[in-house]
Amino acid sequence: MNAIATSLLVVGMLACLGGGPGLPEPAKPTDLGAKQLAANPVREFNSRAEWERSPWARVGDLAIATPVFVVVALDGAACVVTDREWGAAQPGAWYVCAAGWRVARREVRP
Repeated sequence: MNAIATSLLVVGMLACLGGGPGLPEPAKPTDLGAKQLAANPVREFNSRAEWERSPWARVGDLAIATPVFVVVALDGAACVVTDREWGAAQPGAWYVCAAGWRVARREVRP
């Protein structure tokens, strides 16, 4: 491979890596709506039935496509997030849920 082809390959790879929007800035405890994430903050629901049995599913969630990714706060509230946000969730980190926190239902559907 010549130097020009190698340069083009490197430029193309760098463009792919930096082309999308980044993750949101880390939240601080003082941010409005910030909650601290639990020790095991990530949950993935791979089917509609599995999601509907979760304590965070709500009537009207038909528009949510599976898999559904959520991050869970210390108080048990959850936030539906993208796979990218879900993959970056860190235990104990502070997080502001743009879609709004969902308080877990006390009764889980069978």
